[in-house]
Amino acid sequence: MGNQVGWRRFVVTAAFAGVGVASVVACSVIDAYLCDVFLRLCTPRPGACVGIDVCPADVRMLFGLILLIPVPPVLFGVLGFVLSTRVERTGLLAVALVATILTHWAVTFAATRIVAL
Repeated sequence: MGNQVGWRRFVVTAAFAGVGVASVVACSVIDAYLCDVFLRLCTPRPGACVGIDVCPADVRMLFGLILLIPVPPVLFGVLGFVLSTRVERTGLLAVALVATILTHWAVTFAATRIVAL
């Protein structure tokens, strides 16, 4: 019995982390598409440096990149780890995963396009 719980926990955690990686990629693709369609959405404020290739990387920029790229898959994995033994129905896991993806996209959009600009 204990081995099944451990295996389930590993599979659910890995699946959630994998979906977290896919969510980061999908969010980036959607953001690029929105920037192509709505040019004003991605226009930086005057004097803002928004590219690594244009400006020297400082601590704030590196911290932002860390928050945008590796942190979401880790948080998705932690959520999967926590939910793997508490939720028995896969339908509830799927609902939690969809809610997490939508929350990730909303927070990323707000942080990069509303607050940062």
